[in-house]
Amino acid sequence: MTRRFNLQPWRAELREAQKKQFTNLTAVIVVAALAVCGIYWFLEQGYLDKQQEAISHIDSEIKSLENAKKEVEKVGKFNQEVLRQIQTIQHLQSDRGLTLQMFDYISSKMPETVFLNSVRYNNGTLTLNGTAENEMGVSAFVRELEKFPNFVNVTLGGMYTATNTSRYRVADQTPVRSFTLNIKVTPPSELAK
Repeated sequence: MTRRFNLQPWRAELREAQKKQFTNLTAVIVVAALAVCGIYWFLEQGYLDKQQEAISHIDSEIKSLENAKKEVEKVGKFNQEVLRQIQTIQHLQSDRGLTLQMFDYISSKMPETVFLNSVRYNNGTLTLNGTAENEMGVSAFVRELEKFPNFVNVTLGGMYTATNTSRYRVADQTPVRSFTLNIKVTPPSELAK
């Protein structure tokens, strides 16, 4: 006698168990995948936040360096101005005795026949206006002036017959001459160059 076994209920239960297991496993995989995606998104967001912080820190450092650069440029300009002023002061100190030396030299080397009416010093040019008994006195005076080391170029601006002034009277038909001398003066600081 053969017995017949009905396996359909067992198979149905097995299918139901397998479906349940598949559903549970799928749910676990989906939850795990969502958890992995959430962790990845969280880590990426943290990384992006750190990068953004680094970028803003770099931007602030760049701004502070630009401010420092502007300050350095200001200090550089100020330094150049101070150096220019120091050079001007040194130049003035080296040349301060020149005027006294010029007048001392002119007064000591002026011939007795030459008289000065005016002396002007402007922008490195000394202008002497005077009167001499004759042209020879002016010529001797020019030769003496050319020997002074700071007088670079002594030129006769003009010589003409002297006329009466409030200081002196000139007789007619005399060799008395009025003259103008222009002298280029080089300060000692420039001679040293």
